[in-house]
Amino acid sequence: MRERAGDHKGAERMFQAAADTGDTLALRELARLRELAGDHEGAERLARAGDTTALPILARMRQQAGDHEGAERAARMAADAGARDAAALLQNLAEMRQQAGDHEGAERLARAAADAGLTAALQHLAVMWEQAGDHEGAERMFQAAADTGQIDALYGLARIREKAGDHEGAERFTWAAADAGLTAALHALARMRHEAGDHEGAERMYQAAADAGDTAAMSALAELRQQAGDHEGAERLARAAADAGRTFPLQELVRRRYRAGDHEGAERLARAATDAGDTTAMRNLVQMREQAGDHEGAERLARTAADAGGTTALYDLAKRRVQEGKGGRWADLVRFGLEADGSAARPW
Repeated sequence: MRERAGDHKGAERMFQAAADTGDTLALRELARLRELAGDHEGAERLARAGDTTALPILARMRQQAGDHEGAERAARMAADAGARDAAALLQNLAEMRQQAGDHEGAERLARAAADAGLTAALQHLAVMWEQAGDHEGAERMFQAAADTGQIDALYGLARIREKAGDHEGAERFTWAAADAGLTAALHALARMRHEAGDHEGAERMYQAAADAGDTAAMSALAELRQQAGDHEGAERLARAAADAGRTFPLQELVRRRYRAGDHEGAERLARAATDAGDTTAMRNLVQMREQAGDHEGAERLARTAADAGGTTALYDLAKRRVQEGKGGRWADLVRFGLEADGSAARPW
């Protein structure tokens, strides 16, 4: 109350009285008041004597005041005292040093955060440096993070090696990440190579990811095989992905085959997707047949989808027929809907 009223001396006197009885929270408040009064040495002495929240508070006060050296000193003392949020505070200070262009200070603080238990601070700084184009510094920090057991840092090292043209080194680190449980690294490196135009290298890594059970990699591999004109290989991979629960590659192949004029192949793949429990490809094929004027083929496929439990295509087709002025069974289907088996429901 006295502090809010501007009576800082009175507030300090009351806090001192409480501190004299062993109240560590009072010591924290005394440290804060001493810091505000410019007595930094006295503030530190009181903060060290207070509870573990005092030093982090002091560090943040100095950080806000632009006293980076003093903030770092207080944060390090907080870490030494075992303050709970000291490591996060050191990481935050590292980020501020990085943003200010002080890379040396940022690295020093990130390593201090890691020493305090927050090893992710090293990788976080590595990513910042990588994005800023400092690949040498990023590689050093990724290595430091990897040395503490950060698996993601192994893929960070792979990225740096790949960008440097060291494809062998990139694969070595990628496999190290995969062996440690991060199989997504295989897919990520494959994508990097694909985007760089290295289709052969991309295909090898996509295959490795697919072998590790990555269904998204199967999809990408099917796309590469399709682009290379290997329709049989593309279909085999798409079916494998569908068996693993990812039917999107089949949907994509249906569209490609239909547009290429291979209507029979498109229908075969749509049926395969339907057998895998996904009627989306069949519904898309119905729309394409309808738009092409093959109304009989569209109806046949819509009923095939309905028989498999995907009634949307048939219902949409019925609404279209009604809009075209065709009533009868189409109007009944729109009005009464479908039974579970795909047949038109009886009037109520």
